[in-house]
Amino acid sequence: MAKIGLEMPSEMAQKTEIKKGANYTILKSETLESETASSPVLSKAIEYSNAAGMNGQPVYVFNRVIKPLFTHTKKGVKKHKELLIPHHDKSEKRTFSRDLETAFLVLQDITQIKENQATIVFGTVSFSINAKLKVNSASNHATAYGKLLSGRNWNEPTIIVLESGLKGTKSLTHAHIITIVRETPESSLECLKELLKKDNPKSYSAVLVSPNYLFKQPYTELIELEEEQFGTLPTEEGLEHPHWLSSWREPDSNEVKRRVPVNIACCDYLSKELSTKQAAKRYGFINFGNLRGMKIRERIQATREFKQKYKSTSK
Repeated sequence: MAKIGLEMPSEMAQKTEIKKGANYTILKSETLESETASSPVLSKAIEYSNAAGMNGQPVYVFNRVIKPLFTHTKKGVKKHKELLIPHHDKSEKRTFSRDLETAFLVLQDITQIKENQATIVFGTVSFSINAKLKVNSASNHATAYGKLLSGRNWNEPTIIVLESGLKGTKSLTHAHIITIVRETPESSLECLKELLKKDNPKSYSAVLVSPNYLFKQPYTELIELEEEQFGTLPTEEGLEHPHWLSSWREPDSNEVKRRVPVNIACCDYLSKELSTKQAAKRYGFINFGNLRGMKIRERIQATREFKQKYKSTSK
């Protein structure tokens, strides 16, 4: 059985087959027939995940969120509809942004170049009263904040999302950013923290930047079966285990916690307030150059190849 935490689509598909006794892929709406081994089914699931922009995203049999394949329309209203796509999971209607997702995949590519020694980090800064006034008075909030970061000599490609934090509140109170840090004196984690702290210099807890986050998962029967096979979960963070890695479960808790690297799922999280007409003014990008355009073309090609190979009708 696969490890908990961030699972590869193939691992999730294996769990589904074990649980249901059939050849199901990670595609909620599609059942595939396999006359021989399950490897062609798993291969298709992985290729679909990559084409749809789900790579590295937490996927579980008890809470599936399946994205449609990537498409890109260049003209008018259709483009806006493509950037913020509503879709359904078992509990609610959700919206995700193709723009954020594509930019994250660019950051992921940068970190995979060994000589860069780069790490993706997720940062949050809660604005001071003065910073709130400046951000909210701008005609294009995200663009204005991006110029502010560039003016502070932050030169790494960066995703910016501004949020209110309260339902029904239009005033923007904090910024989330996804960017990369490198192991150099000029551009480090501490440097980024100091840069963001300028937006709330008097608050010690106003800024948080980290290369990982705490992921919580319900304690299920499947995990209980894994414990029987591989050993009991650690009871606190930091205790090493060859199977459970960075996972733990506090005594009598109904949750399993795991410290995981920043991954593409954070973009879906940041899309939660981007369903309004003003969404385009609340997120933006700096220092990407033409990398996002190149990634879009790459994703279009991946989708074409997937559809041609599997004669897919997925939209």
